[in-house]
Amino acid sequence: MKFLQGIWFFFLFAVACLWIGGYLYYVKGVKDYPLQAEQQADAIVVLTGTPARLTKGFDLLKNDLGKRLLISGVNAGVSTNTLRLAMGESDEIMQCCVDIGRKALDTVGN
Repeated sequence: MKFLQGIWFFFLFAVACLWIGGYLYYVKGVKDYPLQAEQQADAIVVLTGTPARLTKGFDLLKNDLGKRLLISGVNAGVSTNTLRLAMGESDEIMQCCVDIGRKALDTVGN
């Protein structure tokens, strides 16, 4: 019986080592992944949360890296004009290129 326990322990230890090794290999690959220059996209999607996300989304749009900007998860009480004023954006950019998504009510909905 002790022999079988030893085999199971060795097997579980080997599996754990392989799993940890694979994870470390993945982390190294992600860390060393070359960053690509920002590319043109059809659309930019910003999930509401922090103002930094919205700022980055508008910056990408203004730098012609996307044709349209969708802001998902905007509260029903926030008007397009309120959002425009809060972000300091022009009415022109809001009218031409920004879509407001109100359907998502939480992170899962986004």
